Amino acid sequence: MILKKNILFFWLFLINQLMSLRFFYNFTYTKFNPEFFFVLYLILSLIFFIFILKLKIIQTIIDNKKLFYLCLILFTTYIFYKYPLSVGTERDDCYKIILNNLSNFNYPYNKTDLGDPCSTGLSTLLFYFPVFFFDNYFSFTCTFSFLIIYFFLKEYFNPSILVFFIYLQLFNLLYLEEAIAGSDFFLISVSYLIGIIFINNFFMNKDNKSLIISFLFLYFFYGSRIPFIFLLPFNFLIFYYVYKNTTVIKYFLILFSLSLITIIVPAIINFDSFHPFHIIVKGYELLGFNLIFSIFLIFFFIFLFNLIFQKKSKKLLNLIKEHNIIINLSIFVLPLLIALIVSFIDRLLSSQLKYWEGLSYIILIYPSLIFILSYRFYKK
Repeated sequence: MILKKNILFFWLFLINQLMSLRFFYNFTYTKFNPEFFFVLYLILSLIFFIFILKLKIIQTIIDNKKLFYLCLILFTTYIFYKYPLSVGTERDDCYKIILNNLSNFNYPYNKTDLGDPCSTGLSTLLFYFPVFFFDNYFSFTCTFSFLIIYFFLKEYFNPSILVFFIYLQLFNLLYLEEAIAGSDFFLISVSYLIGIIFINNFFMNKDNKSLIISFLFLYFFYGSRIPFIFLLPFNFLIFYYVYKNTTVIKYFLILFSLSLITIIVPAIINFDSFHPFHIIVKGYELLGFNLIFSIFLIFFFIFLFNLIFQKKSKKLLNLIKEHNIIINLSIFVLPLLIALIVSFIDRLLSSQLKYWEGLSYIILIYPSLIFILSYRFYKK
């Protein structure tokens, strides 16, 4: 283990532990003094992790495949036991509502038993349809996301970083909390990362396997929540700048058309009952017009800068080519990261961290964020 990798592991571990904050506000034995227990947990876990780094046994742990699979099995077994007992989120309920309505040839959307709208996009049924046949399907979706990361990306990344990243999620209290609650964020979060990496591989190497994998994952992602389809034009422009061929145009045109149809058709049939639109209103209320406009303005000027100078500067063009995956991931990570920070400040000032729902959104960007932070180590 080199020092630089140890430093990377430490910072990734620290970020991982900070994500556990909300757990201590909701856990039975810590909620009477959550700040104290969170700080205590943070200090003790960091001391333990530094101790492991000093002993230089972390590489041995990471390379032990039997231990890795054993941890996956134990994690999955625990979630399988706890999920049916949990009140949880309503995200898993929305899939059951949609699938039951479709199976009876009814309009897919109606509100949950608590009267809340469902923001779930229909493209997500691509990976979540088994819940129609198996009520406890959401017990496995978090583990599926780990396995997808491992088996789809192990040929591309440094194996040590990849396995360590999965361990971070396995022992993340936020992941544990959300997995028990039945969150659908896990597969959505990995779908964008997998899709971007494999479509880049297709444009670069003309590998048809990568074409199919990327198309399935990106179609699932873009239609999973309404705001995500707005990323598609940016993804197209970045890849077109890099590869400049008709294949890029055809690919994104088909993907955009299919994703748009999945959204527009149910919206046209019954606009008033098309609940996914409510997430746009929710985002507007959280961030406000000025912040949303500023985010779009930043991206517009970045795009304009590239448009003006890329033809004149080979260095800039080469930089975009070299880091196009990072750029594509960043346009997804940065807006949600800003929303997360804004929601944290709001909850902190109002002393309502216990109800900090926005923390769950970090799961959506976590794989992409870790990839960005670890990019130099991922590349072979």
